[in-house]
Amino acid sequence: MGQWAGPASELIFEDCFVPEENIVLAADAYPGEAGGGKAALLLETVLGITRTMVGALSTGAARGVFERALSLAKTTRHRGRTLIHHQWAQAELTDMFLNVGKARAMYIEATFALMNNLNPLVSGAMPRFMNSAAAARFMQNRWSRKVLHSEVWRKAVFRRLHAEPPENNARIQVISSMAKVVGSDMAMENAHRAVALLNQAGLRHDRGVEKFFRDAKLLQIFEGTNQLNRLNIFKHALARDLPGVEVF
Repeated sequence: MGQWAGPASELIFEDCFVPEENIVLAADAYPGEAGGGKAALLLETVLGITRTMVGALSTGAARGVFERALSLAKTTRHRGRTLIHHQWAQAELTDMFLNVGKARAMYIEATFALMNNLNPLVSGAMPRFMNSAAAARFMQNRWSRKVLHSEVWRKAVFRRLHAEPPENNARIQVISSMAKVVGSDMAMENAHRAVALLNQAGLRHDRGVEKFFRDAKLLQIFEGTNQLNRLNIFKHALARDLPGVEVF
């Protein structure tokens, strides 16, 4: 797809040995329904973090294609004038600008929820004053990794996960899926608008707009497609007030 910095490919594990330190949830440690329940809880929690990240990436794509379209509108001509002087083009660019604001608002709201005691894998794990560079050094430290990969740490994480009120998990599921859906849909809409606005220039590889189109489509797909995330929002938000409704 369009995201060159993140290679996506098929991985086949055949007779593959996994070191104990890289096993998050061992099947023999939690047999039966207990293991399945823990796996589902862990998966939901992790996705609650990463979907917010996709919302941030999507905001970047929505902003990037808007800024590229704005720049090209200053030089691309239509009926004797550059696009930037046409009222309809100005309205299109304004709508793209508004879409960036919508995407940004959703992922910032989701990040706020993550960092304020709603996700036990994030809140409390790092001091509030620690920036991303310091956090990266902490996570790469040999002694830090030894602690984070220990069985004691894993059990402590699961204890905290189970201790969280169900409404906290529901809220983080809703807000993270909303960040992902709104952000990537806004990125896709801006990509559509940019290509239509610039006509042939929007399709040319050297103008850089068409790559945003591919980026946006990938953002709608991974970490659960947007349609799956819509069902997740319904399950954890709307269905709570609809007793007896079938959810997926």
